[in-house]
Amino acid sequence: MSTPLSFARLRNPIFFASGFAGLIYESIWTHYLKLFLGHAAYAQTLVLAIFMGGMAIGAAAVGRFSSRIGAPLRLYAAIEAAIGVAALAFHAVFVASTESFYDFALAHQLEGGALVALKWSLATALILPQSILLGATFPVFAAAATRASPTSTGRSLATLYFANSLGGALGVLVSGFVLVPRAGLPATMAMAGAMNLAIAAAVAVGSRRSATPVSALTPLPTARAAMGRVEWLLLAVALLTGASSFVYEVAWIRMLSLALGSATHSFELMLSAFILGLALGGAWIRRRIDSAAEPGRLLGHIQIVMGFAALATVPLYGASFDLVAWAVREAPKTDAGYVAFNAVRYGVSVLIMFPAAFCAGMTLPLATRMLFARPAQGERAIGFVYGANTVGAIVGVVFAVHLGLPMIGLDYLVASGAIVDVALGVVLLAAFGGAKRGRVAAAALAGSVAATAAVAATFDPQKLASGVYRSGKSATEGRVLGIAHGKTATISIERKGATVSLRTNGKPDASAMPDSTGPHALDEVTMALTGLLPLMMHDNPARVANIGFGAGLTGTLILGDPRVGQMDTVEIEPRVVELARHFAPLNTRVYDDPRSQTHIDDAKSFFAVRGRTYDLIVSEPSNPWVSGVAGLFSVEFYRHVSRYLNDGGLFAQWLQIYETHPDRVVSVLKAVDQVFADYLVVALDQSDIVIVASPRGETSIRPEAFTTLAPAIRDKLRRISVATPADVGYRVIGNRRLFKPWLDAQSAPANSDFAPYLDSHADRDRFIGGGFGEMTGLALSAYPVAEVMGARPAPVTPSAISVNQHFGSEPPALAARLVSQALLGPPAAAEALPLPTGLPPGLAAQGQRLLADCADPPLDDRAYAAAGLAIKVLPYLSPDEGRRVLAALDGANCMEASAGLWPALLERVAARDAAGFGALAQQMLAAGLGGTEVRARYLLGMAMLGHLGNDDPARARAVWDQFAVPALHNKPPGLALDILHSHAFRNSARP
Repeated sequence: MSTPLSFARLRNPIFFASGFAGLIYESIWTHYLKLFLGHAAYAQTLVLAIFMGGMAIGAAAVGRFSSRIGAPLRLYAAIEAAIGVAALAFHAVFVASTESFYDFALAHQLEGGALVALKWSLATALILPQSILLGATFPVFAAAATRASPTSTGRSLATLYFANSLGGALGVLVSGFVLVPRAGLPATMAMAGAMNLAIAAAVAVGSRRSATPVSALTPLPTARAAMGRVEWLLLAVALLTGASSFVYEVAWIRMLSLALGSATHSFELMLSAFILGLALGGAWIRRRIDSAAEPGRLLGHIQIVMGFAALATVPLYGASFDLVAWAVREAPKTDAGYVAFNAVRYGVSVLIMFPAAFCAGMTLPLATRMLFARPAQGERAIGFVYGANTVGAIVGVVFAVHLGLPMIGLDYLVASGAIVDVALGVVLLAAFGGAKRGRVAAAALAGSVAATAAVAATFDPQKLASGVYRSGKSATEGRVLGIAHGKTATISIERKGATVSLRTNGKPDASAMPDSTGPHALDEVTMALTGLLPLMMHDNPARVANIGFGAGLTGTLILGDPRVGQMDTVEIEPRVVELARHFAPLNTRVYDDPRSQTHIDDAKSFFAVRGRTYDLIVSEPSNPWVSGVAGLFSVEFYRHVSRYLNDGGLFAQWLQIYETHPDRVVSVLKAVDQVFADYLVVALDQSDIVIVASPRGETSIRPEAFTTLAPAIRDKLRRISVATPADVGYRVIGNRRLFKPWLDAQSAPANSDFAPYLDSHADRDRFIGGGFGEMTGLALSAYPVAEVMGARPAPVTPSAISVNQHFGSEPPALAARLVSQALLGPPAAAEALPLPTGLPPGLAAQGQRLLADCADPPLDDRAYAAAGLAIKVLPYLSPDEGRRVLAALDGANCMEASAGLWPALLERVAARDAAGFGALAQQMLAAGLGGTEVRARYLLGMAMLGHLGNDDPARARAVWDQFAVPALHNKPPGLALDILHSHAFRNSARP
């Protein structure tokens, strides 16, 4: 007698749904716990160990009493219901327990071993019970399925394995690409919990309608036979094949990260491809498992094929770079192109992972079927094999991360797993196939060992370091000086000409020209100013923490300040610290200075475990699209790190704005805005900003503080064309007062650990490209927004802004410097850098062209010449210099009264007289003096800025309502006007 047809029809969809939810739990629990434990390799491994260990406990526990379960479907329904309830409560329990932990640790001043032990105890308590329940589901449900089909036990087991794995493969993709980006972690967890509750209800109803006595389903053994040689061999196969499979998974993910990129979505594609291989392997074997004449021999053959299939992936790996390069070059940089690019990435993952994973998907059902058929084993074999396989997975991950990668390298890691699989095949064929087959298998083992050296030689450092997923080139153009496969990433050093670059998984993280007397790379400006700016803003930065070692240049600059008594650098990957020595002599101080200590740890763990407080914390991690990095730009991280700032302490956060959508920059600024009382946003160059924030007080920068920096620091800065106070001051974009109304008007949410907006979208941004150049452009805007709105003082005389290419090939301050120098002579400041030699003719002629147009306006358009002075000259001069330039032009055609109100406006703009230029600009708009789109936009912005600077938002609103439509010509207003608009309409209905 069998269970009702309804169960036969529903059991595969039910277990598909269970696998779908289970993989959601695995990924999201890991994400949650890494937020608490940190993203270091040890934390990642231990999180997986808790999860997989719980699965093993659950499977083994059920295996011991499986045959005594009279109604397995009812028990299965109860387990699924318990998992669902735990999922619904998880977020609230996680937040409350982890916050209580930090409060307890701080109150009792826990540190060292006691803190770590308590932390891991809490982490274990959070997911171990649910993991045990998840581990119990397969053997319980399989027991019901095998009782329903006692003559086709193997087919039932393989079918369930296929359905469960297929659900997992789909669950990874749906969770990562759809649910988490749209709903966040708590809601995705709740959806998975609701799915478990629905499964429980469906199974419970079905089991009540047709309860069949267990004795009628299958005879149960009354005695337990001792585990013999064959039984232990099969359990060893389950354990070791689990270990080899996860060795492959770790190796393949690291390998493919170099070709596909190390974004979270890349990992989701890889994981899904691996599980899909397991699923289809289970599907293939289900039609053959019960009819196999010699299942032991078949298992031996599968193990050998799996080993050689894994070895074959290594030479095949080189082709993946060419495929990805083609996709990057050919796919349009649009949302549709991103979908196509992900399809290629998934195809590459399948190409590499599928053959061996397909074989691995056959081994577990086959080993389970063989043990199931052994005398007096029966159903308990399901739990025992599943548990042994899970324990093997833990062993494989621990070996691969902590021993394999550091000791034998990525080159031989796949080979180590392959040799294990081939060796298992040899043993199985010797045990089940006879001596002749054993000798053939032994020859195969010898061949696999010999092949190991050959396939390892196919690893090409030029490809590994290429960053093909960004560059579209399958080999780096420079020369790879060194490459190391660390526990968390592959780090390489490349030299191209005079430039040395440090790359993480192929992505350049730092570049510099180590010849300290020569020119500089643009990255050096970013690294130097990220450390410099907070030093200038703090009176006594005695203790500093620096998140991210990079090239060591930021730390070296910080240590150049004699006020710094101690600097702790936190770096997650030790290989970065080793290979960054190639940047000497630029960074020697960070290695040699006794005040400098480098700690290999995750940032959140470092602060929590050591409990030290700092005057400055500087965060300069990798780009947010790199998996795990976006957590350093979240509301929760900012709250956490602010605990460790002394009174008056400052937090500095680097942020890329290249390859970044404006909404992602908004999400980070909103996260900062939620936590810190004030912050200053400063442009480092055309594609990077730094946010300097204070949790309790105001932030401000005094450019003259530049002159108090240690001479050694100023010498280093002079080398990168940062030579005067004005070179720092004009980079200030704005503060909280300026940005708050604009941020409140934006729809993008604050980036959060639990709603990972940045992580979910950053990979797409990287592929499409673009950026938010308007953000850094705001510092150099023709509208003196930052000065009028109070974020920075006007330049002092002499301004002497250095002319360089930090903000593009056409320096915004060049025209002002040329005009000022022509009319007033060279700047009086001794430290001012001279104009660069060899300027392109078009740039070198800017000043002369402006002066010529003022003397003889083209087409007698005097307003055109006057507007040129307003937009290209006056914003980059001090008020005194601006007044003197205008005085020197007195009598020129563009300054005559016939030019209308423009000369009067120029005087007010030069003086930064907000009330004056606001009223004049509005008058000129009313008189129709906008003329061209450029002039109309300029007058619109200056009118609104003037009224807002004069604390009169009502007049600013009136200007917008009357003149915005004709001035903008149905085009977007741009960032500067959008910010002014948000201030004007802050407390009124927006049009």
